[in-house]
Amino acid sequence: MSQREVDTATPVESTFDALKDISHAIHAAADFSVAAQLGLYKLCELTGLAVGHAWVRQSGQLVSSGVWYLHDRDRYAVLQTSTEFARIEGDDGLVSQAIVTHQPRHSFELGKSTESRMKLAHALGLSSAFVFPVMYGGRTVAALEFFGTRLDALGERTLEVVDQACLILGAAVERDRLAREARSLAEQKELILEATPVGICGLDDRGHVTFINSAGANMLRFSREEMKGRSQHELFHHSNSDGSASDWVDSPVFEVLATTQPRTCPEDTFWCKDGAALPVSYSVTPLRRSGGKGGALLVFGDASEERLAAFEHSEAKDAATAALQSKGAFLATMSHEIRTPLSAVLGMTEILRDTKLNAEQADCADTIHSSALGLLQMMEDVLDFARIEANDLQVRDEPMDVASVVEQAVTLIRPRARAKNIRLTVNISPAAPTRIVADADRIQKVLVNLLSNAVKFTNEGHVGLTVAVPLTPRGPNATTLRFEVLDTGMGIDPADQGKLFRQFTQLDGSAAREHGGSGLGLAISRRLVELMGGRIGVDSNLGVGSAFWFELDVRDTAEATDPADTPVQSVEPRRHRILVAEDNGINQQVIRRVIEKMGHDVLVVDDGQEAIEALERETYDVVFMDCAMPVLDGYTATERIRESKTGFANVPIVALTAHAMEGDRERCLEAGMNDYLSKPVRAEEIDAVLEKWLEGAAVEA
Repeated sequence: MSQREVDTATPVESTFDALKDISHAIHAAADFSVAAQLGLYKLCELTGLAVGHAWVRQSGQLVSSGVWYLHDRDRYAVLQTSTEFARIEGDDGLVSQAIVTHQPRHSFELGKSTESRMKLAHALGLSSAFVFPVMYGGRTVAALEFFGTRLDALGERTLEVVDQACLILGAAVERDRLAREARSLAEQKELILEATPVGICGLDDRGHVTFINSAGANMLRFSREEMKGRSQHELFHHSNSDGSASDWVDSPVFEVLATTQPRTCPEDTFWCKDGAALPVSYSVTPLRRSGGKGGALLVFGDASEERLAAFEHSEAKDAATAALQSKGAFLATMSHEIRTPLSAVLGMTEILRDTKLNAEQADCADTIHSSALGLLQMMEDVLDFARIEANDLQVRDEPMDVASVVEQAVTLIRPRARAKNIRLTVNISPAAPTRIVADADRIQKVLVNLLSNAVKFTNEGHVGLTVAVPLTPRGPNATTLRFEVLDTGMGIDPADQGKLFRQFTQLDGSAAREHGGSGLGLAISRRLVELMGGRIGVDSNLGVGSAFWFELDVRDTAEATDPADTPVQSVEPRRHRILVAEDNGINQQVIRRVIEKMGHDVLVVDDGQEAIEALERETYDVVFMDCAMPVLDGYTATERIRESKTGFANVPIVALTAHAMEGDRERCLEAGMNDYLSKPVRAEEIDAVLEKWLEGAAVEA
């Protein structure tokens, strides 16, 4: 009786029992290796096949996982040894065909195969080979390979069991990948904590130390181990600066834990293990967890008068200059290293949220996504504030289109407003100039901050942005432009409005506490507006809503045109060809899926040299170019594209990079790139930049 006949005669219940056993074994496994081992054993036991082996994807290739089932270990060991050094790529061979087609493949003529492994299998007495792709999210993540000693085909029910086992193993591969990423993020967090020169201390909801970095422990002359689990107040905040006892309930830390409102203390005293007083400045930020309080984060630094006095001497000034330079280098490095994995976390989470998830999985995905967005916003605010404090920001006055800058800012906020069912409107006065000379990036940053706050603190109603020329100009020879963001939110007590534009400040109120934030957005906005020579303010009352505004003196550069003379063109749906040069595998997946969802064709290459070669072969409408890549980086690749004498020399190139410090944008533009996006990049940002640079591109036939 053939294998197919055996399967046909097997009761359906037996097939289900086999699948149930395999599913339980794989789900119970701690990692993919164990899951694959158990799966191979069960499948070979079910089918009677003599050899089973699992391939896994690594750096674009399939390599041996080291997981085998050998019915006769001594006889087939040579096949195992030869396979361990094999690499599967291209489209030749049984395994490659299964990967390319996403379909199972088999062979009953191993002796006629041109593959050395298949010939070796035949020489060992194996007559048939079967390969099953292991899929997850539409891509091959692994493959199962089997060899048999007979020329029998696998029956339909057996194939069904193997297919289902491959689906379960695909989930196991993804589970392994996510676990590795989680470990990597945890390691990066520890590295960042240890690289930070200020004290960083985590507290639970009782004020007990959950962690402290080495810099903080060293400042207080404790070991990290002896601080963990003990009360922060009893350890180093038990007394006032004059030595008198300090009451726990009067401390800023207790206030933050009790009210969940952040506090900043520019002057205070901590006490070292040996009893020495340590003058400090610190901030306490509440940490929140779903379902309960999450404690607080205490960040402190040494503020002793001796250190401040030493900076008055020339030698200390040199040291301070070096420290500032080191701080800038540290910020640039940390920004790049955090943005790359954060881009993957945001992108893959957005993709995961679009898949079929149960309620618990969807809640976890939403939590990861919102936390990553919060981390991104906090990182952006801290970096912006650090640049401002270091006087590292320069105003770039260039011709800009007012409506375009406004629309770009609104585009970034519109998804948040839509998620809260808040109407978002824009009204640009006809009296306002259409083109001005100003710093478009700084204006957009302020608009995004004000719009984001308005949407955050508005639960229903609408948020509106108006651009107008005030009735009373600020100067006799100036054109004053007023940007105003109005909302129907909770409003602000006039007594509290003076605190709004201070750094690390958030006003009290139970409704306000529902929303996180670093307390830097309005402080950064004030500094940016002042840097541009303008002024910023707020008009608000409790329960009525708020109007945040800023005014700038600008120079009108628009030529007089009649809007009626401008023809209105209808826009047809277009499908474009997009080239992406990106060396990070996860980021490749993210941007490919995002752009394909927008209805465009995407080719992803690993470096700048491959990008040039792709442009030489085919025409592309836009190129997204990473900057830091092997073989040929994005800067050099762009310069060579611009220097070429071919038709692709003028293709729009958009920088897509984790370099986001002051000057990085300019470096990209100087290299010949047309635009700039810093990672992590959101789908709406990609959509906006494509809409900008695809305008006028030819419709694909």
